[in-house]
Amino acid sequence: MVESQFFVRPFDVYIGKTVGSYALEKLSKLLETGPIFLSHHIQTGTRHRLRFLALPAALSPEQRLVFLGHFQREAGKIISLHHPALIPLNDYGIYEGVPYLVSPDLSARPLQTLLVEKGLVDLARVGRYLNGIAAALEHAHQQGILHLNLNARNIYVQADDQPLVAECGLLRLLSPRTDPLAGEQAHLENGSPLLLDRQGNPLYALSIASAPAPELLLGQSPGTPTDVYALGSLLYQLLTGHQALRGDILQELARQHLQAPLPSLNRWHQGLPGELDQLISRAMNKDAAQRFRTPGALAGAYARIVSPDISARRPFIPAARLPAPSLDAAQATLPAAFHPAPAPARFTPGRQAPVSRRRAITLIAAGGGGVAAAGVIVWLVQGHNASGVTGAGGSANNVGGPGTGQRGQVLANVSDVPPNSARSFPLPGSPNPGVLIHLAGGQFVAFNSTCTHAGCAVKYNSQDHLLECPCHGASFDPSSNARVVGGPAPSPLSSIPITVNSDGTITRNG
Repeated sequence: MVESQFFVRPFDVYIGKTVGSYALEKLSKLLETGPIFLSHHIQTGTRHRLRFLALPAALSPEQRLVFLGHFQREAGKIISLHHPALIPLNDYGIYEGVPYLVSPDLSARPLQTLLVEKGLVDLARVGRYLNGIAAALEHAHQQGILHLNLNARNIYVQADDQPLVAECGLLRLLSPRTDPLAGEQAHLENGSPLLLDRQGNPLYALSIASAPAPELLLGQSPGTPTDVYALGSLLYQLLTGHQALRGDILQELARQHLQAPLPSLNRWHQGLPGELDQLISRAMNKDAAQRFRTPGALAGAYARIVSPDISARRPFIPAARLPAPSLDAAQATLPAAFHPAPAPARFTPGRQAPVSRRRAITLIAAGGGGVAAAGVIVWLVQGHNASGVTGAGGSANNVGGPGTGQRGQVLANVSDVPPNSARSFPLPGSPNPGVLIHLAGGQFVAFNSTCTHAGCAVKYNSQDHLLECPCHGASFDPSSNARVVGGPAPSPLSSIPITVNSDGTITRNG
């Protein structure tokens, strides 16, 4: 591998050079992290943007190898993302020791530019942008990829006024966990300032346009709420024309996001619904556990505030996990990745950007044909004959007669579990307990609380009526056999058959 001290200026010396399969034509833009060149594929002639990425300047040779190896692994994941509202990564590589990324040269303008030129965005358009961006983020989340640096500079708007999300995964791409950088240097190889988290790890691509969540700045593990935080900040900017929190230097920006309160929307824009202040305050809560769990939940909450007279947002179900696009398919038409269910939409993205009732994406359960293996949903029937009443999958409800509470493990009494609440119970042979839920409609359901992604124990969120994993943000709908409605989980939670007995006890069957 040929080492370099990044690029020699002026950058014009690189015009005409061939990098991988791409001929550099001219310098398009110079960012904090490096230059972007317009280029074309030397065989197909398709047009691309080739972006070089400066590494932290204080890396030792060993740390540099770690960075470059991590770059190739992460880029290999990002290239598999394929969604109508995401600008795809078409290719990547290393040129003279410097990593680069290749994306299509699309006709779209940065959202930041449009906000400066045209000012405030109307509420309906905000909703359309929010839906498309949330859908793109949740598609990436399902593949285990976080954006981590969403802001108005890396959102683009096409001629049909639909949003495109760029730089998904870039922050993680060149921010592996390494030992703190040597010395006091905190710059990239091109001289741009580099912000470190409190553990000394570089926060690679952040700029003063960024909205870094506190957990990023503290060196804690990010999750889907980290992207929700940035989406809340972007929503604030769309509604007011101003960043929610800002600083003239990165260190001041970091201090604001760690400590500063959020200014009211009315400071910049009078007449907005008061509930929007509460919505953004929740999205940008300093405590990740208090935020919306997914971008789709934020988009749905916004829609309910600005369009309460319109029915629930349209749920979209992905047909399957998509294969990685061809490296040379920059100008190919992006296929529709999601199939809409026949329901009215609050805001309808023009390019089939998927949204959902509570979460923007619902993952089809592996092997389930889109429907999870049927659990037993039990209706609480008081003073009525249970015959003829059916539950999940058309099975008769398990409502027992006198004394049937002794047939199995007693989980709780009906009176101990109020509607829209949950209670855990021991589950022999499982690393986590079972969870018994009294749904708002009067049903009782039970599941193994072990998340099907990484084995963490899920918790019931009574506000969103979902079971949510605190580790990586997966969420499940207990009213629909614990199907996946967000995050990286590949399949529903395991259902546990139960019986509601006439003596007021709830027992586990078998």
